[in-house]
Amino acid sequence: MGVLRGISPLLTPELLSGAGGGEPADLLIVGLHGLALSETYPGRVWVTLQYVNRVCLVDVASLSIVGSFACPATLADGATPIGGPHSLVEKRGHLFVCMKGGASICHASGEEAGMAQEAGAHALWRVKLDGQLEPVDDGIVFEAPPTPVMCDVTPDGDCWVACDASPTLFRVPAGAKTGDDCVYHQLPFHYAQLRQTGPGIVVGPDGRPWFCILNGNGIIGRVSPEGELQMFELHQTFNRHQRLCHLSWDAHGVLYAISSDLVDKKALNTLIRLKFDDSFTHVI
Repeated sequence: MGVLRGISPLLTPELLSGAGGGEPADLLIVGLHGLALSETYPGRVWVTLQYVNRVCLVDVASLSIVGSFACPATLADGATPIGGPHSLVEKRGHLFVCMKGGASICHASGEEAGMAQEAGAHALWRVKLDGQLEPVDDGIVFEAPPTPVMCDVTPDGDCWVACDASPTLFRVPAGAKTGDDCVYHQLPFHYAQLRQTGPGIVVGPDGRPWFCILNGNGIIGRVSPEGELQMFELHQTFNRHQRLCHLSWDAHGVLYAISSDLVDKKALNTLIRLKFDDSFTHVI
């Protein structure tokens, strides 16, 4: 098993051209964060560099960066700055990048909160790939609610975005061309007070997006085929809070969730296994 050496020394001035390439590459603090397998480029993975506003493609055999390109710095108006790339997924020949910067307005305080708000706006960037190491074009930037933390794509090509500072799921339809084509799905009133729909979001075996609410106590949501938000509240474990932050489905239709004390020290660090009925409306 190989170990990829530090990302910063691998970023040559050529790779970083247009994003602070004048600095010595081995001295950069790049904000490595997002990670996603590539379908277009087998054997390679995507990573995001939040602080230098770039996305890199890493070859897992040679343990080297084989491609790097800059992300948009502004909304479609060319003037409003947006946050750097946080997380990303690649599906159906497109790369979907959540642009929110490195801090969450919902949980950050003091200096970090100021850094998060400096961006002024947040976005989902969709860009087409064709097998080359550069995007086909500049892609499309869709302004999103604060702050787009993670996303996933349904089989029909719709991208669903969870926002960790808004009680809203943001949907970019497969054929969307502008922000006017996007759809906002508000949490029901009882849950809207929790102020977020993330961070974790993943498309399940039913082809629908599932998400968690970190501020809630063991709360998981699903978007039904009719577009309705269905919420599930898990029973408390050992009278401790369950702050669910990430979800994952296995090949047998079982949903795994983790509860973490990352934000709430009263939370129980737990791996939770959930099995639903065939209609995905009841936990069995």
